[in-house]
Amino acid sequence: MGDQSISLEEPVWPLGREIVRKYFAGPKGAPPAIPPIIITPFSYQSPAPAIDPRRPPPSPPVAPPARPSIS
Repeated sequence: MGDQSISLEEPVWPLGREIVRKYFAGPKGAPPAIPPIIITPFSYQSPAPAIDPRRPPPSPPVAPPARPSIS
């Protein structure tokens, strides 16, 4: 019997790019299964919030400083 040890330099299942392309890419002329999603500032619309956005509370009224008390 010969030496049947597994070599670490030689993979058991060599999945190179060509093999992956051949078996998982589909026909040569077919587009990819999921088209790329390209979001540009011109085509993207942000969704409306589910609730009204919170508004900051009104600031206190501006009043002149109190006069110093002389007693």
